Formats: sequence, C-alpha cells, structure tokens
Amino acid sequence: MTMPGKVFVGGKVQPLGRSIDSKQLRLATSTQASPRHDENNSFRRRSRPSSSSLSSFTLALQHVRPAPRVLVFVVGTTCLLWTLLLLQLTIAPNYTVNWVMKTESFDGGSFWLLVDPSPTVLALGILGLWIVAVGFLSLLMRIVKLGEPIKTKESDGDNFLRPEIRIFRKSSAHDESIWRRRAASTVQLAKEIADGGSLLGYFAKVCIKLGDFLADFALLYLNLEAGSPVALVLVFSAITVSSALSSAVLVSLPPEKTSLLIDTLLDTLFDFLIAIAYPWLALTYCFSTFSFEYKLLEINLDIYPAGWFETVASVIADPVKTSIIRRILKSLRIVSVLDFFARVGVNLFLCVRLHYIVSLLHDPSWRKKHPFKVNAKHRYFAGALFVCLAAVVVVFVEESIRTSTLACKPHSECAVNAWRWTYLQSDSLTQCPCLTLIDGVKTPKTYAAWILPKDLTAKVAQLAATGDLQTIQLTNRFLPVLPSELRRCKQLKHVSLIYTHMMELPDWFKEFTKLEYL
Repeated sequence: MTMPGKVFVGGKVQPLGRSIDSKQLRLATSTQASPRHDENNSFRRRSRPSSSSLSSFTLALQHVRPAPRVLVFVVGTTCLLWTLLLLQLTIAPNYTVNWVMKTESFDGGSFWLLVDPSPTVLALGILGLWIVAVGFLSLLMRIVKLGEPIKTKESDGDNFLRPEIRIFRKSSAHDESIWRRRAASTVQLAKEIADGGSLLGYFAKVCIKLGDFLADFALLYLNLEAGSPVALVLVFSAITVSSALSSAVLVSLPPEKTSLLIDTLLDTLFDFLIAIAYPWLALTYCFSTFSFEYKLLEINLDIYPAGWFETVASVIADPVKTSIIRRILKSLRIVSVLDFFARVGVNLFLCVRLHYIVSLLHDPSWRKKHPFKVNAKHRYFAGALFVCLAAVVVVFVEESIRTSTLACKPHSECAVNAWRWTYLQSDSLTQCPCLTLIDGVKTPKTYAAWILPKDLTAKVAQLAATGDLQTIQLTNRFLPVLPSELRRCKQLKHVSLIYTHMMELPDWFKEFTKLEYL
C-alpha cells in the first residue's frame, strides 16, 4: 500500500510516497514493540518471573563461582572471630585468658599476672584491631552481596528510547571531567601492576613477595627471641620456608603461564597461616600443656588461712610450664608499638588480600593476561633469590637453636631462653641468653635443706651477664643479696623471691622501670 506524508518504520523515517507493504509494516511494528535483537536473550533471562526454576541464588552463580566465594566467606568469618578475640584480649587481658584457660577462681583472677599496657599503646591497639574487624566485616558483606541476583544496568524503558537520545547519553558519558579520566588511568595502572600484565607488574610482584618474606622473617625472629617452644618455632619456620619456595616457583614461571588468582590465593594462604592459624596453634598448645592440681588447692584452702604461701595457686602450679604459657599468651597481646605493627599489620594485610580476591571473583576480566616476555635469566635469578632466602632461614633457625642450647646446657635453672645464634667460647658460663630463671623446692625434705638452702648467687650473676633476664622465681634458695650483674637486665619484669634469706633490696633496684611483679 501507499501512505501519504512520512512514516516511521524500523527506527527510520521513510520519504513520502514510498511503497511499503503490509509485511514490512508488521515487521517494523514488532521491532518497536520488543527490545533490540542483540539484547533479546539477556532481557528475557533477566525478566524471567520468580516462579521459574532459576532462583536468585542460581542467577548469582552465573556471575560468581560458589566454591571460592564460600571458601573466602569461611576464611573471612574465622579472621573476624580471631580479631574479636584479640580485641577482647587487649581490652581485658586477665579476664580473657582466665576464660580461655579456665582459671577464673585462681588467685582472685590474677593468676597469669598480665598487666595492662600504657594508655597510648592500649588505645592504639584497640583502634587498630577495630579497623581490622571492620575490614573483615565489610569483606563478609561484599561476599553476601555477590550472591544477590544480577540487576540490569539500564531499565526496560531505556530499550525503547529514540536513537538520538541514546547518542546524547553516550556523548555525555564520553565527556568526562579531567580528574575522572586521571582516576580511571590510575586505577588501570594499578590493575596492570597487580595483574602482572607488564614488566613493571612482574617487578612489583617480585618486590611484594620479597616484602612478604621479610615480614615473615621478622616475625620468626621475634618468636626466636621470645623463647617460644621448639615445636612452635619449627612450625613457623616451615611456614616461612614454604612461602619462600612457593614464591620461587611463581616468579620463575613465565608471566603468561601464571594465574593471578592462584598466585593471590597462595600468598593469602600463607598470610592466613601466619596471622590466624599459627596463633590458634599457640593457643591450643597452651591449653593442652597446662595442668593443675585442683584437689591440692582445695585441700590447702581448707587447711591454711587466707594469704598463706600454700594457698597461692601460682605456687602450686608447675612454675616452668606456667612461665612458658604466660610468655606465649603475652606474645598474642599488643603491649608495645612493635607489637602493634606486628599484630595489626599482618591482620590488616590479610584483610586487604581477601578483599582483592573478592574483586577478582567479582570481575573475571582482571584475570585476563597480556602476554609479554621476561628474560629467562631474570626469572631464574628471582627464583634463585627466594631459594637462597629459604636456605638462609633453615640455617639461621638451626644454628640459633643449636648454639643457644649448648650455651645454656650448664644452667639447668634456666627455664626459658632465647633461641639466638651465639658464638660459643670454650668453658664460658656467661653466654646463655636466659629469659626466665626458675629454681626451688616447695617442701624441703630435710632440716638442713631448710636451714641451709642451695646458694644461687653465682648462678644469678652468670645468667644475668647477657642482660636478657626478664623473670626470676626462687623458692627456698639462698640469695641474700642481688648480684650487680643483674643491673644489666633492663627488661626485668617479674621477681619472686620466697624464703631466700634476703633482708633488703639494693638501692639500684629502682632502675628496673619495666618491673610488673615483685
């Protein structure tokens, strides 16, 4: 048929008098009444009613794979719970430790003798852990949000807009401000660096892994200096060495053959082992090794008056095990600026990496690689560097344990010593890096042992020579005067002298400004 004037057909204006058959008109009408052909499938899929077989959860799985998302959610929940426990430990240390170790009724709740840090460090620790907790909570919220149904970016009515309106929108979006374009370019550069899709990205990846190793080694060194049990030291060393070897493999492979997601997951795994799993293992070690004679304490409380030596729970408990557990529990707290950076920094870095994994799962385009070539010599050099660093850790830990054990072998009174690489001198008795000196008997078996106890003056002087002593606990031992060598121990915090025949403390005893218990 012939139509006078102009007619709008298929999104175009036809001239006057042009012949248009009814078939073409029906085609144009159907085109106007439905979305564009290239958007037809997605429109139908998104507009499907809720009664269909695809639920909102299934729609979400079309965008994010469930297994990694669930795994990250479980890890994030564990990290959040651990951070809340650390926060509780920072705010109320004695209450938290007594609750964990089931010692609420011992010595009026002060069985573990934990002292609050300075107000500045306390506020800093609470603020840092609170920020970390908020970060983990936001991580969980992001993961839950990924499970929501996918929404269309433009409304259904936008599909029927005239072409000139859509062109106007495109031109307006293209006309961005300068700061937006700069921000976009900065984000793109950061993505390329993080993705390893450039030579700069490869170099950044090596530097980040090197920084991870240095941080892990610093924490390992702190564990060695704190005199942690050998089993825990070996576990931490194994984690550090495994992390270095995995880095050696990843940096040796050609960048175009590596997966950013797998790389990030491995790094996050080792961060999780150090920041969360290892402290949990240390706490489990404390709980499993602690033993106490509850019946003996009940009998003593019924027989002896309150305040007597026999009614003190810390006296009845094994002093060596209690001291070791106390040091482990104290290592989990934030009592100094160094502890703040060690505890908060590791957990915060783990939180950032988990957020990065969620971003990778949410935006698969970040996993695309831009192949480039890196000289094989450079890759092998980077891999060899991490292998050498792993070997250094093995040698350093082995020599630290071996030499310090030999140095402290003549001193059975040294309950806890730092694992420090020591250059041994023949027949030297003053090289033991002793941290805790414990000796004594609760009930002397003879009258002579009670009247003339063992003299430990020379032993205290020998173990104080390195200046590392932090705890002295003597019971029924002869120590009438503190030796002058003890003045070197600036970190002395715990002094317990029971039946030692000491009449007075020297004037220089006031120099121990870190003293917590006397």
